Amino acid sequence: LFVGRIEQINEIKKFTKQSTYGRLENVFLVGERGIGKSSLAAFLYHYLKEKEDFLSVYVSLGGVESLSEFIRRVFEQILTEVNTEKSLKEQFSDFLKEKSKYIKAVDLFGISFSFNPPEEDLENMLRNFPEAIKGILEKIKDKKDGIFIALDDINGLSCKSEFANWYKSFVDNVSIRYAREFPVFIMPIGIPEVRDSLGKQQPSLMRIFRVIN
Repeated sequence: LFVGRIEQINEIKKFTKQSTYGRLENVFLVGERGIGKSSLAAFLYHYLKEKEDFLSVYVSLGGVESLSEFIRRVFEQILTEVNTEKSLKEQFSDFLKEKSKYIKAVDLFGISFSFNPPEEDLENMLRNFPEAIKGILEKIKDKKDGIFIALDDINGLSCKSEFANWYKSFVDNVSIRYAREFPVFIMPIGIPEVRDSLGKQQPSLMRIFRVIN
């Protein structure tokens, strides 16, 4: 399916394995328009979900420019993935009950979730993202080896200093509070101009990412 991409796939799989030891991995997948970045992300989503026992989450962020919508979509997709596995759904029953008035099941080619909490809740989830993800890891630790989150089409966010600064703060907080206890692999995806734009907003951020072209 990916002629000429085996080297990149194996490199990504190596970082995936490293994350299972409890280390947050941040890989930026870079490529020109139409070269197959989203197809590769879809392959990784299914591979890690079916072969490597990851909670695998694919988030499409086309047109998203605000942090609140970004975090809403991330947790909406996490809830959708949790819903696909009965054992995980049971682990999240308390959260689902607590947030039930903000969650709506959408029956479209299988059940997915629409998650629309108030802005205040979204701000709290954004501010406490490391704690929220750590809480999810605790719930799934007996079932999954880690979490994979693909952030596709981050064009609208890459030019926002708020997003760049938030991402840097998130990584710093994880390294200080959850060293070797955070088996998470996050993969932003974009064209070279998007990567460069993000670097201009927060130069230190580029040292965080392992870049795969």
